[in-house]
Amino acid sequence: MITFSDTTTADAIFYQPKAFIGYPHVQGLYAIKHKEYWNEKTLLYFMALFRKCAKGRFDYATKFTRKLALEMEVLLPTTATGDIDFAFIEERVRELEEERVRELEAYLKAAGFEDCTLNAAECEALSLLSGEMHTKEFKISELFELHGNPQLNKDSFRFGKDSVYPYFTRTVFNNGILGYVDYLDDEHLVKGNSLAVGMMGMQFFYMEHDFYAGQFTKTAFPKFSCFNETLALWFITWLNKSSRTYKDVLVRDFEKTFYNTDISLPITADGAIDYAFMETAVRAMEKQCIARLKAAFAREHEAYMQVIS
Repeated sequence: MITFSDTTTADAIFYQPKAFIGYPHVQGLYAIKHKEYWNEKTLLYFMALFRKCAKGRFDYATKFTRKLALEMEVLLPTTATGDIDFAFIEERVRELEEERVRELEAYLKAAGFEDCTLNAAECEALSLLSGEMHTKEFKISELFELHGNPQLNKDSFRFGKDSVYPYFTRTVFNNGILGYVDYLDDEHLVKGNSLAVGMMGMQFFYMEHDFYAGQFTKTAFPKFSCFNETLALWFITWLNKSSRTYKDVLVRDFEKTFYNTDISLPITADGAIDYAFMETAVRAMEKQCIARLKAAFAREHEAYMQVIS
């Protein structure tokens, strides 16, 4: 089935493959006709159209009600007799999935993840993570400096398919990036290789490139020189564990609460932060995740080949 929230935006429209327990304000779309044809692929296709139709129309003030949802229209492919062409939809979704798999394989090859076999150092790092890893607690204030971002609303920018500057907002979807915009000026440009956070979702995201930001966002800049994307994943995991704590304080108190956050980090024999270990451990976990992803793609492809044969 398809679910959506009546208190948020079109980003909260999802396909649900299994039975679930829903929080208040979660609404469901149930098939009335052709129930035998509504499956994962056809519902994903419909979900994309439903999101497109609802995009920009609803937020916390303008409720996404069931009545408004039922009045919305989506354009579906049909057969010569005017029926919904479910066979075409399924085939189209399969084509898109295979295209994404090819893109993913090209990315993994370029990123050095073509072979996900763990080396000795990575195996040892994973073993230490679940065993006797020497750690020490640090205050975030020792490691990061928090800055408010120069804020501009989205009307100040030109969004485009070929634009290169991320526009970071308070959303927790798509790594906090609402879209990509053209260069505006240096005054409002925020330096990349940093951690950005929105004051509503209180979720931290790594920003590799320089970016622009919307209202009520901040950026944490590292005080140490070896900071990179791999290390950022380690810190993001810890900081997002404190998301509920950050939400419970007033926005004006966020900086104080952030600086008082304790973080446990691995250390070397002489007590220094072991950044090399952190990078090795994160790399090992990435390999494990990608290996599982590849296995899932392989199973899906095998099942598809059996169907078409």
